[in-house]
Amino acid sequence: MYEPNIPEVNAAAVEDGVRRVRQRPLLYGLLVVAFFGFGLWYMTGGSATGSPHQAEQLILTGGGDETFAPQGTAATVHCTQNSQSFIARLYGLVDGRSAGNQSTAPPTYYTCDGTSTTGQPMYWCVTYPPRMDHFDQTPNVTGRLPNTSCPS
Repeated sequence: MYEPNIPEVNAAAVEDGVRRVRQRPLLYGLLVVAFFGFGLWYMTGGSATGSPHQAEQLILTGGGDETFAPQGTAATVHCTQNSQSFIARLYGLVDGRSAGNQSTAPPTYYTCDGTSTTGQPMYWCVTYPPRMDHFDQTPNVTGRLPNTSCPS
């Protein structure tokens, strides 16, 4: 008579199978947490420095270049972050970890517009240095012409 091709089952093989099944949920859970952690980091700006609110306050307080944003001349300011590419954000995450080396990660740019105290429109670009900047660079405010864009 024909005997089916059934592998031999022993106690060690059963215990090994149970152990693997118990480890999988932990591995999958860690992968899900890592995926959502990366997504949260990426959606909140990744390796970007500064924030739109900080850029607005920098202009309102006259930080950066005083010729473009003298304190008290801007009545309203609204800034938006110029998006960085996925590769630039990843590069900013891993770049500049060694002390003494200048980071080659890209700076973060903000495009700002607003009005002066006299009601005239005003336009600026705000540049924040990379997060791991070891040369203590400060944010820079420069003026821009209407209908022009800041670097991204």
